[in-house]
Amino acid sequence: ISAVDEAGLTLDKISGIGIGVPGVVDFRTGTCHWSPLYDAGSVPLRDRIQNKFGIKTYIENDANTLTLAHQWFGEGRGVDNFIVISIEHGVGMGIITNGQLYRGVRGFAGEMGHVPVTPDGELCVCGKKGCLATVVGGLAFISKAKHFADKGLWTRQSHGDINLEEVINAAKQGEKSLI
Repeated sequence: ISAVDEAGLTLDKISGIGIGVPGVVDFRTGTCHWSPLYDAGSVPLRDRIQNKFGIKTYIENDANTLTLAHQWFGEGRGVDNFIVISIEHGVGMGIITNGQLYRGVRGFAGEMGHVPVTPDGELCVCGKKGCLATVVGGLAFISKAKHFADKGLWTRQSHGDINLEEVINAAKQGEKSLI
């Protein structure tokens, strides 16, 4: 609602809502099955938002929404085949082939964060070991920072759960163990 207010609009002027969510999203049902943003299991996000606001709602994986934005407004405009790699909480990839967003048979194409890269690596949230997401991205950075804090290699300025903002700020301030 605050975004609508900031834009100087009212809900009756909004024709649709589109949301990109990191994690495993079924675009057909608008259900988010897993996300690093919450630990609630499968959430029928589209239905909840559509019912609350009475506006047609679309839920998609965040890497796919970023890829569509590039196709519609950015470097991908007029390009039939390209990929966009997104490194945020994990590692995602959106694929445009023949001018269309490619989702794969089950709708989860591009989840490159769960490609194994280190056979004896850390356990990933997906249950496999050594996924790219355990090495690169926000969740990996937080995991490494926790390890450094536990080993006494990083003295934190705050208490409680470590978050990505804290890790980035400490690295910017020159914390050698986090650079």
